[in-house]
Amino acid sequence: LEVGHHPVLGDIALTFNNDVQSSQRIYTTVIIGANGIGKTYLLKVVVDIFNYVYELNHSDNTPRSLGYNFKIMYWYNDHEFIIKNYSGDGVVRKNTKVVDKMLCQLDGNGIGVHECILPNVVVASAMTVTDKFPVKPVGEMYRYQGIRSETSPSTTGTRTLVRKTVEGLVRCLKVKGGYRDELALLLDVLGFQHTLKVRYQIKYKDV
Repeated sequence: LEVGHHPVLGDIALTFNNDVQSSQRIYTTVIIGANGIGKTYLLKVVVDIFNYVYELNHSDNTPRSLGYNFKIMYWYNDHEFIIKNYSGDGVVRKNTKVVDKMLCQLDGNGIGVHECILPNVVVASAMTVTDKFPVKPVGEMYRYQGIRSETSPSTTGTRTLVRKTVEGLVRCLKVKGGYRDELALLLDVLGFQHTLKVRYQIKYKDV
């Protein structure tokens, strides 16, 4: 990932994984740093780029420019994809919106942006009310699994945290086989009883 003129990250170039020879391996990258150094912003950039390209490919309207230069290289089914936007005079204006001219490559050969194969799904999971990830998905590819409210992302509080935690537990119990056993094992490790209690208060007491 390369980013230029980003309002928070500035100019950076990062390699998440050096060994790309085997597509059968599952890669895990750990990002370590002090609070406020930009770890979440870094991941947000990845989400924003894929969302931007997804919107270019699926929306009738041209999305607004991200406002910074980027280049991302990734592998999909043993094929190397590169997506970047042009810098400098490559940024153009269309219908009062600033948009980017895009350059896409497949195994070193130029292709159209609509030919770029994107990941099946990009998931952002966060447990803080101040995470930077976009809450509302652009399409089916991106999923936000954080605790901020979809309707009011900037004013999320404890109530939303409780609601999303309960909703997540209920959903997993409903659709994921073996989740009860996994939950019991987790409670054993923590030294807790096999009991989950949910307390709630009726909002409209007359009903």
